[in-house]
Amino acid sequence: MKKRIFLAILIVLTLTFIFSNSLESSEASSLRSLSVLRFLERIFGEGRITHHFVRKLAHFCEFGLLGLEFSLFFRTFEKDKTLCCLFCGLLSALCDETLQLFSNRGSQVQDVWLDYGGYCCGVLFIMALFIVLKKKKV
Repeated sequence: MKKRIFLAILIVLTLTFIFSNSLESSEASSLRSLSVLRFLERIFGEGRITHHFVRKLAHFCEFGLLGLEFSLFFRTFEKDKTLCCLFCGLLSALCDETLQLFSNRGSQVQDVWLDYGGYCCGVLFIMALFIVLKKKKV
């Protein structure tokens, strides 16, 4: 039960982070991703990574983290909740893109799919991890 509460709090914090980013103005969001781009350019070299790539990667990664969290959360239940887990990811991605309408940034269907793809990768990572751990016990 403590694990479930901890994961629920973690999910709320992650969603708060994701949704607060979506409510930022396009200028503020762009400045933040540009600072990340500058950091990555110091590592990989200038011109190798685009601003667009950084923005899309950020969405993919934050939703990947959310997928990890939701997957672990739903594993705390005795019955299989895979469909609930997948639905939560799609709903989160839809809400995120809808929130961007309120910050005059616009919303794109392809971003919903990108977010959901990141989420599903997080879920698949946890599923694969538990399969490997189960096989090691046998």
